Amino acid sequence: MAFIPLYNFTLIPYLYDAFKPFLVSHLVLTNETFVFQTMQNDYFNQNYDYYWLSIAKLGQAMVLIIFGFGFVLFTNIVFFILSKIIDKESK
Repeated sequence: MAFIPLYNFTLIPYLYDAFKPFLVSHLVLTNETFVFQTMQNDYFNQNYDYYWLSIAKLGQAMVLIIFGFGFVLFTNIVFFILSKIIDKESK
């Protein structure tokens, strides 16, 4: 959803160059796609094709972000349960 405003934006090549280092934080880590492989050669427009940012890569990034969110949520729940189980008087 974060990429929706950029679909038809004419300055996307310049924005992409400026934010390219942040793609790691969006989990676009490789040029290969492992999910949505049928969309590997589909692009929102020509500007995305210039930078090899296919729909499959964006979808893969979305899936990885959801898994990361699930992992963070799971660990927080585990630590919350552990904090309730452990005696408050212990060191």
